[in-house]
Amino acid sequence: CSQVRRIFAIEYRLSRGAPYPPTHPFPAALLDALAGYVYLVNEARFAPCDIVIEGDSAGGNLALGLTRYLVENVGMSGLPPPPGALLLLSPWADLSGSDHYPGSSTYCNVWSDYLGRWNDPFAVYARKAFIGPLSPDGALNRYISPACTDVRAGPISFENFPSTMIVTGGAEGLLTSIIALRDKMALDMKDDQLRYLEILDAPHDILCYPFWEPERTYTLRKIAVWLSTVSTE
Repeated sequence: CSQVRRIFAIEYRLSRGAPYPPTHPFPAALLDALAGYVYLVNEARFAPCDIVIEGDSAGGNLALGLTRYLVENVGMSGLPPPPGALLLLSPWADLSGSDHYPGSSTYCNVWSDYLGRWNDPFAVYARKAFIGPLSPDGALNRYISPACTDVRAGPISFENFPSTMIVTGGAEGLLTSIIALRDKMALDMKDDQLRYLEILDAPHDILCYPFWEPERTYTLRKIAVWLSTVSTE
């Protein structure tokens, strides 16, 4: 894509939990991402409006959290403005479990997505490692589960978020939560600020797999078209 000339990848800390020594739970990765963004703008002198924050899967959760922090703390001394755009690829946007119910994608797409069941040992471990010492209700936090539909989470605003594109697969286990995220964002954003692309019968995060064609190329082209419109806004 001609609009993207440089990539800045942040090597943020990864969470770990029992039976290993617990390390780097939330918000460690968010703090690292924030430090990288501040460096990119304040030291490397990139204009925020020229920056696209991108994240896929758990990285999509982090991209949402970083963007939210920048939006909610505009004007804080030394903190740069939010980015020009946000790209979310199969974002893991609900760790609260509000998307786990019969008929949801976590049930219906379990045989079509390689992620497996939401209550598999690995999935349970990933949630616990990320949440860390927070209580289970800690996952209702808008930074951890922005797509949460549990009433206990209260309203989750996306006001003043930058132009955003969400990409998901129609056969992935996270589909229900990603649709919930889209609908929440649509309430606070203008129609031309939010793009949603659902690839028919695709599992989680197909851009990671070069053999997944022609859907992968089709998705990349759609992202390129979206970026061209963002760059001219």
